[in-house]
Amino acid sequence: MAFHPALPLLVADTGSYDGGYFFEGELRLLDLETGMPTPLIEHELGRQVQRI
Repeated sequence: MAFHPALPLLVADTGSYDGGYFFEGELRLLDLETGMPTPLIEHELGRQVQRI
């Protein structure tokens, strides 16, 4: 997780990795004022996120 330095936003990643080629998860932006999450990567295969 990582907080935005000035705005009330939080980026969080979720998921799992099997140690090989299988990655599963999401990267979401959470508005801390409204509580509304927004997916940041919308792709049927997803993407590999190594750090935030």
